[in-house]
Amino acid sequence: MSRNSRPCHQRMGRSVHVAAIRRLRLLGLLGISIFGCASPPDLLIPAQTDTIISGVTVINPLMARFDDQSIVIVAGVIREIRPRIASDPDPICPECYAIPGLIDAHVHTPPRIAAGTQQLFSLLHLAYGVTTVRDVGASEDSVSDRADRLNRGELVGPRMLRCGPVLDGDPPGWPLARVILNAREGREAVEELAASGVDCIKVYNELGIEAFEAIAAAAAREGLPLVGHVPHALGMERVFDFEAQHMTGVPYLSRPRPPAGWDIRNEDVIALDDEEVD
Repeated sequence: MSRNSRPCHQRMGRSVHVAAIRRLRLLGLLGISIFGCASPPDLLIPAQTDTIISGVTVINPLMARFDDQSIVIVAGVIREIRPRIASDPDPICPECYAIPGLIDAHVHTPPRIAAGTQQLFSLLHLAYGVTTVRDVGASEDSVSDRADRLNRGELVGPRMLRCGPVLDGDPPGWPLARVILNAREGREAVEELAASGVDCIKVYNELGIEAFEAIAAAAAREGLPLVGHVPHALGMERVFDFEAQHMTGVPYLSRPRPPAGWDIRNEDVIALDDEEVD
C-alpha cells in the first residue's frame, strides 16, 4: 500500500494531531508575547540635576513640622532643607507636604522566573513613598544581584538591604531556607553570607540550640543584626539582642511547641498568659 493510500481515518488522525501541535505552539508564542508586553521595564536612573522644591510643608514624623520650606537638591541628592527665601523659584505645589522616605523592613522579593515582578516590586515601592526595603528571606540568588544594581544606582527602585537565605533546621519551615544542622554549619553559613555583603542574618523555627547559638555568635562577630523567628528549641528566655519578625515568630515559653506550620495561625501567641507576655 502506498503512503497516499493509507486508510482515511489514519490520514485524518495525523492531520488533527499536527494541527493541534501547531495551535499549541501558536498559543505558547502568543502567551510569551503577551506576558513580555505586560512586564514593566527595568528603568534606568535619569540624569541627576540641581533643583529647589520650594514652599512645601516638611514633616518629620513624631518630631517636628516646618512650614514654607525649600528643599535644595544638588546632583540628585538633598543637601539642605531650610525656610524659603525670596530668590527661590516659585512653589510648584504650595500646599504639598514632604516627609522622609518610608522604610519597609520586611519584604520578600519575588523570584526572577516570574518575569516582570521584580521590576514591578521596585516601582510600586517608590510609587508609595518607600525608598528603602529590607529583604528578609531571599527567594533566589537573583535577589543579591538586584540589590547590588539598585544600590549602585543602575536601576530605579528603593535602596535594598538583604539578609540572604533564611537559616533553618531540618525539616525547614521555610521552603527556600538553607538547612543548618550544627554549630560548624551555622558559623560557615554566617561567614559566607557576610562575605557576600548581606546586611542581616535571618533564622527560623526549626534551628537547634547549638546551631542557633553559633549563628548568633558569628553574626555578632561580623557586626550583622540577627532577625527572624525565635527557634522553638530555644524559647524566648534564651534569646537576646534579637529582632523577632512579627508575632508569629514568638514561641511558647513553658509548654510544648505547636505542630509544625502552626506558627502562622498565631497558636503560640494566643496561648501566652499575662505573666509570659510580661
